[in-house]
Amino acid sequence: MAGENWTPGDHPSGTAPGARDIGPPPPPTEPHAGVRSDDLRALLDTEDDDARLVLQEGRVQLRTDAGDTTGAVTIISRAGLRERLAGATPDARWLLEQAVELNTEIASLGA
Repeated sequence: MAGENWTPGDHPSGTAPGARDIGPPPPPTEPHAGVRSDDLRALLDTEDDDARLVLQEGRVQLRTDAGDTTGAVTIISRAGLRERLAGATPDARWLLEQAVELNTEIASLGA
């Protein structure tokens, strides 16, 4: 492209000499589309028995209070997730599998 004369290591998409990739950025703390394994970990880790993941306006949110739930659909409650766990210790793979299952269920609803 005309006008782009980047030297090695200076291009914004390149890695500078001596730099290393530290992986993806941390997950956002704001609501987001799609259930992620860290959402399920947060749901399991909360002390609130009424906690649940909801889909509201196309965004996944962890809810521990009644709040404004107009138009919100419960994806899974803490109790429901613990029931799926059936006493086992959740590892990263299990959480990822559950996230995929829940996203498939959401997609099948047309959300």
